[in-house]
Amino acid sequence: MTASQYMTKQLPITAVRIDWGKMPVDVRFSWGAPETFSFAVVQLFSDEIRGIGENHMPVSDELQQAAASLLGADARRLDGLLTGPWQQIPQPQREAFSIALYDLVGRASGLPVHTLLGGAQRTAVPLTPCIFPQSPEHAGQRAAEFAAQGFRALKVKIFGELEGDLAIIRAVREALGEEGYLQADANEGYPAAEVSTETMKALEQAGLDAAEDLIDGDLDDLRALRGCSSVQIMPDAPARTLEGVGQILRADAADRIQLHAAQNGTFTQAQAKYWAAASFGVPAFVGGTGYCGIGTAAYHHLATVIGLEGPCGELGGAFDHGMPEDLVQEPLPIEDGHVIVPQTPGLGVELDEQALERHATGHWGAT
Repeated sequence: MTASQYMTKQLPITAVRIDWGKMPVDVRFSWGAPETFSFAVVQLFSDEIRGIGENHMPVSDELQQAAASLLGADARRLDGLLTGPWQQIPQPQREAFSIALYDLVGRASGLPVHTLLGGAQRTAVPLTPCIFPQSPEHAGQRAAEFAAQGFRALKVKIFGELEGDLAIIRAVREALGEEGYLQADANEGYPAAEVSTETMKALEQAGLDAAEDLIDGDLDDLRALRGCSSVQIMPDAPARTLEGVGQILRADAADRIQLHAAQNGTFTQAQAKYWAAASFGVPAFVGGTGYCGIGTAAYHHLATVIGLEGPCGELGGAFDHGMPEDLVQEPLPIEDGHVIVPQTPGLGVELDEQALERHATGHWGAT
């Protein structure tokens, strides 16, 4: 059957497969330093055509039952298939199926995922590698390496200890230069009571542009930090549901919002959050996290359609999370700090079956 015929005929899902395991990582957060990230790769088939998706959550019996219910459904319904009982499935697990559905339909129709999402507004997307610093010196070295590759936006993890964090931020700013964009993510590592106007001004003087999940506090605490300095307040964890985004916007608690990969549920939900924020005049940036190449490509496609006000978040996987390898044969190409999102069908990446086999510890399938 030709691609044009797939546009007018049903695209029944004939098989589902999930592989999962753990991937070694080299990362540090304010809450600890995990040695592995879980991953799960979803494959949806319509006869010989396959779509792939990815998340970072273990696979449950409930997910297997929901996945089996897709058999025989028309994949062209895309996220419309992930409603009803799927609302009880955790958002990261739903997201893997959303990605796989778009990839499957894109491959069948001959269209790139960004076209299915509404049409690319840019095809070269500026990227934000993430630094997991071992020391200020290490942070500066990594920042210099990324800057030499053409990246003009960087993200760095900080840890809730102000003097040490300021030293890290200063080291990254010096390597990046004054014109680059610098975002720091504390993963809510600072108690709200410990962050004052003086704290925010110190972060500004160190060279920080945006603070992601700076405090462990409520929306009133976030709102109180806005305007204390030029540092932009960027919630991530509170914005992982559409309801949460609505609460943030009504509370006037954000200068910008992070759309965290693996947490949106579906592409449709990610776009809904973006447009909700836009209606309040708040930009929402497309983020990233510890994907192994598949979800990374998916969010690069998304970042061609929404989040145009800023760069796309961290790359994850082997690039900046210290994983030994990605689970795709070749990632999307990066030139001068930008990912070049292709016009090829689907996501434009192929699953590396051998890499998957090396790291998978469990398998499930249904036909």
